[in-house]
Amino acid sequence: MALAVLCWLVLAIGGCGAAQPDVIATDKDNGGRVQVRSGQLLDIVLADDYDETRCQWRKDHNSGRDIVDFRGQRYEWDRTPPAGRGNGTSTMRYLARQTGTARISLVESDNSDRVCRRFAVDVEVGPPSMLEGIASAGNYAFPYVAGALVVVVTLGLIGRLLYFAFRSTRE
Repeated sequence: MALAVLCWLVLAIGGCGAAQPDVIATDKDNGGRVQVRSGQLLDIVLADDYDETRCQWRKDHNSGRDIVDFRGQRYEWDRTPPAGRGNGTSTMRYLARQTGTARISLVESDNSDRVCRRFAVDVEVGPPSMLEGIASAGNYAFPYVAGALVVVVTLGLIGRLLYFAFRSTRE
């Protein structure tokens, strides 16, 4: 029972699901500049009304692939955009890798390359703060520490059971 509770706690503390972004850019940031720190996630959340326009967002150009790394795209037809007009959103996720400035350009076009809209933003990536560096190290170490803790507790429980089993056979 104790082992089950411990395993549940380890999984609950470890968390599940996608990480939340540290910085969000929207249609309002078009042509502007956003600031993130190395190691942070940047989501670009743009209004997208595919049902009406038959256009969808795509990567157009990224001037600094070593500075910001594209991690994926998600279309949500039923999400209200934080800025702009539309019935849905398209989210592009990037990871800030190292200090510097990169320009991310996106284009909303249909399958015949007819352009509906364009979006561009300059991303300034600064160094991580000391606290973020410590937290990042903790995030990498946590699974190993939690795994070691589970092994130690499991071995301790097995040892205790064996001790009681042999003790009862001696009496």
